[in-house]
Amino acid sequence: MAKGKDQRAVRIVEERPDMDAPASEGAGSDPGPLSHRLLREAFGDGLFASRPFARYFAIPEERRHVLLIALGAVAMFFPLLGAVGLWDPWEPHYAEVGREMMVRHDWIHPYWESAYFFSKPPLTMWLTNLGLWLSGAGATVPHTEMGPFAEWGIRTPNALLAVLAMVMVYLAAGRLFGRRVGLIAALALGTMPIYDLLARQAVTDMPFAALLTAGFCAFLIAEFDPNVKHRDRWLYAFYGFIGLATLAKEIPFGFGVAGGVVLLYLLITGDWPLLRRVRLFSGGLFACLIAFPWVLVMDAFRGVDDESKTFAYRYWLHDNVYRLFSGVHTTTPSTTFVYFFRQLGYGMFPWAALVPGALVSAAKIRPSVRRHRPQLFVAIWALVPFLVVSMSATKFHHYAFPCLPPLAILVALFVDQLWREGLEGQTVPLLVGGALFAMIAQNLSAASGGYPAAKHLTDMFVYNYDRPYPTGLIADPAPVIWALLVAGGLSCLAALAFGGKGKAVVGGAVALAAGFGIYLWSHLVSLPAGGYSWSAAPFSRWIPADIFGGIFVAGAALCLLALLLGHRHWFIAAFAGCAVAFATYLSWVHWEQLSPNWSQRDIFHTYYAERRPGEPIAAYFMNWRGETFYSKNDVRQIKDPNKLRQFIAEPSGPGNRHWVIVEQARFNMLHQALGDSHQFEVRDDSDNKFYLVLVD
Repeated sequence: MAKGKDQRAVRIVEERPDMDAPASEGAGSDPGPLSHRLLREAFGDGLFASRPFARYFAIPEERRHVLLIALGAVAMFFPLLGAVGLWDPWEPHYAEVGREMMVRHDWIHPYWESAYFFSKPPLTMWLTNLGLWLSGAGATVPHTEMGPFAEWGIRTPNALLAVLAMVMVYLAAGRLFGRRVGLIAALALGTMPIYDLLARQAVTDMPFAALLTAGFCAFLIAEFDPNVKHRDRWLYAFYGFIGLATLAKEIPFGFGVAGGVVLLYLLITGDWPLLRRVRLFSGGLFACLIAFPWVLVMDAFRGVDDESKTFAYRYWLHDNVYRLFSGVHTTTPSTTFVYFFRQLGYGMFPWAALVPGALVSAAKIRPSVRRHRPQLFVAIWALVPFLVVSMSATKFHHYAFPCLPPLAILVALFVDQLWREGLEGQTVPLLVGGALFAMIAQNLSAASGGYPAAKHLTDMFVYNYDRPYPTGLIADPAPVIWALLVAGGLSCLAALAFGGKGKAVVGGAVALAAGFGIYLWSHLVSLPAGGYSWSAAPFSRWIPADIFGGIFVAGAALCLLALLLGHRHWFIAAFAGCAVAFATYLSWVHWEQLSPNWSQRDIFHTYYAERRPGEPIAAYFMNWRGETFYSKNDVRQIKDPNKLRQFIAEPSGPGNRHWVIVEQARFNMLHQALGDSHQFEVRDDSDNKFYLVLVD
């Protein structure tokens, strides 16, 4: 067996090109990796002589890159992660189920409000509980406000899993296709809008997709890396990750997608001996030992949910079979397979513009050629989840999310091809990509028919697409200004300190000039009648979509200039810069601006700050989940006007006051139900969806 393995490794090595060395670099090029040459040109030889950098570069290259990717991902996902409330309805729903596990001291049987909850496996809730406990939020202390670090604790496990998936994508792509491909794949994945936004959401999709990604990457390394060490460890990591992914979603998505990808690969290649190589029996048993015990325990459980359904019915039929064939809770009925092309376009932007080139490259794969098989496996990995969600009767915008990691690898392979071979032979894919870039950018930055452009982004990870998008948002230039000033200043200082050759100095000076320029622009001198005055009017009229448009136009202009000059490296750098700028603004600024309008945290903060002892709160005609979590299940859910009047008539506190949270569109219903015999006062209208009403 070992001899056969060695022979297979030799064949792969013989057929695998050296993907690390750019084809355009001649024999007279400077020695050392390209990254070293770029750093030397920018900052000078003194950079490598300094102690911190000498220690850094003494670390093996793969570990350096893993550290770089992990730090970059943390910088992208963690700022302001817990500074805003949980988004209705999914985040507070899963968080409340997890909180009830702690309250009830029962981590096996998920519970919601007054009944059991069977819609999802427990992994996401277990992670929520861990973070909630570490945050010290006092989640199990009744009649008190949730602690200020609750959201940090709830979201941190998901963000860490997003970092893990990026690292695993780098490891797999870097080992099989070259370090540059691995770095580009990780960068592309981490700057795709839907990945960025779901990394900040405590919902089941990131744990499932991240663990599935980690599993497939471990499989790629075990099966296709000719230099792999501890191959069996990677194989069992694959099975372990798939088992955990199944605990994050459902068996058809965990085992089903993984099995479907491997089966289709076997059918196409005819490589049936793979079943012997991959420790199928022991590995499958390991995955089952992770995923099935909880399911078997719950199958034997006789409790029912709020619709009087048992776990066996809800899990196996309602949330799997019916979801796939008849539709469950879908807000987008009667959609076709084209639906997800559009969502992937938004969710991957701007990298979606490079998908045509990636598909052209993938079309050249020959299953009979052994060195093509790693890329073939990645292409199948992208295809199978897309087919599953496209055929599903239940469709949400984010269902194509598991396709993003393999698509990032395919895009990185195309970018690497551009880097090595130049732009000349890729005219048609680049023209098609340019058209895609223009169309998607226009959709994301220009309102149409009263539909806010940026709403395409929030719709990718919310439940109700009719929920109003906040109006009056202004594009805050401060983060952009500070980013340019800090980056430019540090670049100049570092270049001067290490004796740079001018490139970093020039780049830093341009960044500083841009930062000061934007600051001055945001306070332009206006000329009203009677003289000069400073005014921030230009930016006060801008909306976030204007910032998006500015990033897209600047990125497109730089890419076009690089194309006209024939500089493929600058084209790739400009494209990547556009992606990083868009993802950073979306993640650090826009998400934080939107969050108060999709969360009830601020409303409940007002309630806990202003209520007197013994004053209860009710939710009238609502089921948005946030009211249950942020009240720690103290809120009274009321839909009957008579029960509302009974609630108001109940004695409460020294002033006999009552609090009601209601949707703004239903405020008149509240008034009609109670009549003119009560005084109403809206105490918090900061959320564009809800009112917090005090009733005397």
